[in-house]
Amino acid sequence: MNLPDSRRASVVVILLLLLFTAASTRLCAIQVVPDPLPVDSTLVIVPAPVDSMSAQFLMQEGDEFAERLFDNQRALAKYLDALTAEPNSEEIFWRISRCYVDIAEHLPSVTQNDRNYQLATYERAQEFASKAIAADPASSMGYARRAIATARISMFSGVWEASDLIQNAYEDAQRAVELDPLNSLAQYVLGRAHARTSERPWVFRIVLGLGWADSDEAVTHYERAVSLRPDFITYRIACAQLYFEEGEYDKAKAHLLAIESLPTLDEDDDRFRKEAKDLLEKIREDEE
Repeated sequence: MNLPDSRRASVVVILLLLLFTAASTRLCAIQVVPDPLPVDSTLVIVPAPVDSMSAQFLMQEGDEFAERLFDNQRALAKYLDALTAEPNSEEIFWRISRCYVDIAEHLPSVTQNDRNYQLATYERAQEFASKAIAADPASSMGYARRAIATARISMFSGVWEASDLIQNAYEDAQRAVELDPLNSLAQYVLGRAHARTSERPWVFRIVLGLGWADSDEAVTHYERAVSLRPDFITYRIACAQLYFEEGEYDKAKAHLLAIESLPTLDEDDDRFRKEAKDLLEKIREDEE
């Protein structure tokens, strides 16, 4: 059918418009999915592994404060933060216990209120060491730390109660060494349990059920601790003092002389160095 020119032109325009509309619709359909936006970290749910990494980072920061800067309060704050990220961590629990002991050691103990607060701090140390053991029954450090806290608590107790606490500390120290013979702290703690308890008269110890204490055993465990960590002054001064008390001056001097060149790894190392120097002078005077 022939159309007038004006009608033909109208049809062409309509066809062009239809083609344009179809093309636009297809183009829009292609662009429906936008480019991915940058991830908003505030909207991301943090999975457990990230929490663990955060806890590890906070724990490392706590170690820096505790072991290098000797700022126990700030170390404790870091460990407590780490605990919120990993609430059943054996490693964090025993580190918190260590902080409470280190804090308590340097608290004043002049008044009864002072002593009450100091005791409460040691009890907190004992509590967190027990939590470490509950979190991991094979925690050698948990047992070693509980032995330390329990021994400190015994100093605030009467004779009979103290003997029970000393027995508990000894059993924890034994268990710590059994679980990990390479744990230098555990070896030292067991040596100290033997050394301090053996200072009491034998008859007195037998009555209290503490007859197991033996100074030779103390030396054995002290020497093992030193062999595992020879740069730690705490172990050497304890061993030297025991040798001095036993009259074995040459062995005592070997440790005391070694202390002079050792690095500072504990906040009390300066005091230990002075004790080592004084003890060395005593030995020299006795030998003259």
